[in-house]
Amino acid sequence: MRKLLFVVTMALFMAGTTAVEAQKQQLEYNLKVGETYGFEQLTTQEIHQVITGMANDMKNTIGGEITFLVKSKIDNGYLMDVKYESLKFKMESAVMNMAFDSKNRDANNNEMLNMAFDGIIGKNFEVKMDKTGKINSVTGFEAALEAMAKQAGSNAAMMAQVTESLKQQFSDEAMKQSLEMLTAMFPAEKRKVGESWEIETRTLKPIGMNVRNTYTLTDASKGNWVIKGKGEVQTDKEAKMKQGAMTQSFDLSGTMTTESVFDAASGWVKEVKQEQTIEGQVAIESPQLPVTMEIPMSIKSVTTIRTL
Repeated sequence: MRKLLFVVTMALFMAGTTAVEAQKQQLEYNLKVGETYGFEQLTTQEIHQVITGMANDMKNTIGGEITFLVKSKIDNGYLMDVKYESLKFKMESAVMNMAFDSKNRDANNNEMLNMAFDGIIGKNFEVKMDKTGKINSVTGFEAALEAMAKQAGSNAAMMAQVTESLKQQFSDEAMKQSLEMLTAMFPAEKRKVGESWEIETRTLKPIGMNVRNTYTLTDASKGNWVIKGKGEVQTDKEAKMKQGAMTQSFDLSGTMTTESVFDAASGWVKEVKQEQTIEGQVAIESPQLPVTMEIPMSIKSVTTIRTL
């Protein structure tokens, strides 16, 4: 009799567990007004290119801590004050090395880079995000860059050049696209474990890039949502990037994989790992070049995110 009761109890338990797993989940952000959320991001890039038959390899490390203060609920989302609490950047190559780390001043070796990133850290900019993670607008970031340039004093001319360069990655529109690559993983409709959905994102700066990801909810238990994704990456072949008299266009494509864990109560990220590999050609046009120069290039990048 006891064995029978045990078997029945286990059957009911398993049935209940299966029912929970089969329930459709509304995957969305459920943030509280007045609360501050944050994450730490670290991206490493290994870039391989061949210029006139010579290999030219480069390694970039980019990271920082970013916080989101929820000011109010708006429409189907949130109005937030966002700021970088820390930043670090390191570029290593045979021809140039640069470093900045707001937490380790001894590592910094470029005055202009120091001034530029110091002008970004701690400056609020405003973000409107809906409950699926789509970024509707970013305002105030370019204003911080311009204010930084005005305070450069005798270095104003050089700082203006640095500021213009930073705007390619840190303009309001560029920040909107960059944040959305990290936040926009949720579908509009409910999903149950095993179901998938597609999300397309696009960046315009510094390189036009289209990313199409297929995400799958692989687990919804223990207060977490586990989402895995596979995607295709393709640069915009028509987009061009100008640097002085030189114009560059990119024809690169590849794949991306994502593994992520979100807190089911708030929807806030706990941890993410993204791996991306793209390769192809970079075309350079310049009045100093008799013909267009084509450079084979491959980029492998790994991005990790963890909650603060």
